[in-house]
Amino acid sequence: MGAVGVACVAALAVPASACAPERRLRAVHGCGTDDAADRLRISARGDFASSPVFVDDDATLPPLPDRTRALTVEGLVGEDPVAVGRTGPLGAAKGDLAVYYARADGLCAVVGGGTPRSGGAVGGTGAIAVYAGGRTPQGNLVGDVVATRRDEATARVVATLPIPSAEGFVVGEDRDTVWIVGGIGPAGVVASGTRIDLDSGTVGDPVPLWTEDGPLRIAGAATVPLGEGRTFVAGGCAAALDGVCDPSSAQASTWMFAADDHTLSWDRGPPLPGPRFHAFADALEDGTVFLAGGVDDAGNPVREILRVADGGVVPFGGAWTDLLAADEVLAGFAAAAPAAAIVVTDLGRWIWVGPDFAETIAVGVGLDVPRSYRTVHRLPGERFLAGDVILPLAVVGADATVDQGAGNAPAFPVQPTLRTPGPRRFAAAPVPLEDGTVVLFGGFDASSEMLATGAFVRRLRPGMDGPDEVSTSLGGLAGALMAGVPGVALAPGGEVRLPAGASQPDMLAAGVHVRGLRGTRLRFGAVVTAMPDDGVRLVHGTSRFRGIEFAAGPQGVSSRRVGPGAAPECTGTGTLGSGQRIELEADEGSYTLRIDGATALVCTIEDPPFGYAGMASGDGGEARVRELSVARLPP
Repeated sequence: MGAVGVACVAALAVPASACAPERRLRAVHGCGTDDAADRLRISARGDFASSPVFVDDDATLPPLPDRTRALTVEGLVGEDPVAVGRTGPLGAAKGDLAVYYARADGLCAVVGGGTPRSGGAVGGTGAIAVYAGGRTPQGNLVGDVVATRRDEATARVVATLPIPSAEGFVVGEDRDTVWIVGGIGPAGVVASGTRIDLDSGTVGDPVPLWTEDGPLRIAGAATVPLGEGRTFVAGGCAAALDGVCDPSSAQASTWMFAADDHTLSWDRGPPLPGPRFHAFADALEDGTVFLAGGVDDAGNPVREILRVADGGVVPFGGAWTDLLAADEVLAGFAAAAPAAAIVVTDLGRWIWVGPDFAETIAVGVGLDVPRSYRTVHRLPGERFLAGDVILPLAVVGADATVDQGAGNAPAFPVQPTLRTPGPRRFAAAPVPLEDGTVVLFGGFDASSEMLATGAFVRRLRPGMDGPDEVSTSLGGLAGALMAGVPGVALAPGGEVRLPAGASQPDMLAAGVHVRGLRGTRLRFGAVVTAMPDDGVRLVHGTSRFRGIEFAAGPQGVSSRRVGPGAAPECTGTGTLGSGQRIELEADEGSYTLRIDGATALVCTIEDPPFGYAGMASGDGGEARVRELSVARLPP
C-alpha cells in the first residue's frame, strides 16, 4: 500500500484554518502483504451509510462525511482482498493516518519485546498495548515494561518498574500514560501503583494504596477497562506464598480504579458473594461487567458467573454447571454481547450461557489441544479468538443453519479461520487496540506446555468482519444475523424461526440481532409470516439489559425502555397482521415504527443507545419472518 492522500475535512476534528496540508494514509506493514494490490478499496466508517471509494496509490480521497470515525482499507487483486487495515479514531489522530495493514486474520510476529515471560500486568490505552513485569521461565521476577503502538510494527522495552512484580494490573490514564498497580514483588504483594509515560519512558514514584482498613494489596485480580480512565477490579489475593497467590488471602472485594491528570484513585464497589482470585472479567458496551470462575480461599475452582451492574452483583446464567463433568472447570470466558456469554472448560467444551439458559454448543472444535482454549477474546463481528484459532458464534444464514432442537447441527461453522505461524500456543494475553487489531503477549507452547520461545509479541489483524466493516445495507441472511438464544434457525424458504420470547420486565426479548452492527441511526425490518397473539418485538439496545423494545401485533403497538433512563414518549396507533412488513427506524433518539409503510408509532427518548438492532417473538409462541433487512441511515 502506498501513500494515499486524505483531504483535510471537518470529520478529522482539525480547525478549518489548519486544513491546508493533506493528511495521508501510511501503511504499517504486518504479515502477508507481499502480493502487490492492483488498487485500494477505502470506506469511511461511522454511524451512517457509505459507499467505498476505489483508488490507486497516491490519489486523494473525496471529502469524508462529517460523522466519519475511521477508514477501512482493503488491498485488492481483481475483486479479492489480499490485505486489510483500519485506522484508529480520526479525531484522535495527529499527522499521517497510520493503518496496520496485513493479511485478513493474519497473526503476525512483532519484532522486539524482549525475552519470554509470563504473569505480567497486561492492558493498554487503545493506542498502545502494554505488558509490565512478569516471571522468566526460571521463575525470576522482572521489571521490564514492554509496549507496542498501534501505528508501529515493532515492540520495545520503554521503562523499568521500580519494584519487579508479576500478576499486577494496568490502568490506562490517557493515550500515552498508564499506571501499573499491585502485583507480587520480592517482598510479597505490592500495595502501590506506578505511573509510566510510555512516550518518554518516565517512571513516577510509587503511590501507596490505602483504605480505611490499611494498605490495599492486590495481585491476581480480575480486571476489565471501562473507558475514560476507569478499570473495574474484582477479587485477587492480598498475600503471596512462595511467590504465588496464597489462597487463604483471597479477596471478595471489588474496586473502581480511575486515572486522571497524574492522579490514581480507587473506590470500593459491591462485594462478591465469596472470595476468589485468577477469575475472568469482561464487559459489554453499556458498562455491564461479567465475572466468571477463579480460585476460592480454599484453593478450589469457582464455578460461578456473576453480573455486575447498577451497583450490585448478581448470579448470571442458566444451570451451566449441570453440563460439566465432576472435575471439569472453567478455563476461559468472554461476554457475547448482547445476549449471552461464552464459557470454555479445561476439556474444550464451549457452553452458551444466557440469562435463563445454558447449552453446550461445541466440544473441541477444530483444535488439537483443548488447553488452547484458555485464551478467549471477543473480536469485531462477534467472532472469538480461542487460542490461535478464530471461531464465529452461531450465525443464522446459509453458512450456518442453527437448530439445536435437531440435535445434530453445530452452532459453530467448524472450520477455524486463523492461519498461525509456528506452533500453537495457549494462554497468550490479549490486548485490543482501537483499530480492531489485537496484540497477543507471550503464551505457552500447546505441545510442551512450556513458555513459547518464538516472538513474545504478536498482532492479529482480524478480517473486515461483520456489517460494521463490510456492508452498511443488508438484504440477505447469510452471515448477517446472530442468534440471541439457542433454537433460532433458518427455516426452508428463507424464513427465520423466532422461538417464544420469554420476555421479562428487566430484559429485552432479543431473538436474533444483526451481527457486529451498532449505531444510533439504523433501519431494521422484516415481513412477518406467522406470529402469536401477542405479536413480535423489535429492539434497539446495547445488551439484554439496556435498550428500547417495541411490540406490535393484532392487539396494537407499544414501547418500553429496559434499564435506566426515561421511558419513551410516543404517539400513534396501529396493528400488525400476518403477511405485513414491520420496520423500525432509529435516528438518534427519534424512533418511527412503520407497518406496510404507514407510520404506526413515533417515539422520542433521551440518551438513545448506540446499540444493535434485533427481533424476537412474543411470549405466546414462535413467529416466522422473511425478507429481513438492515441499513444505516444516510449522512
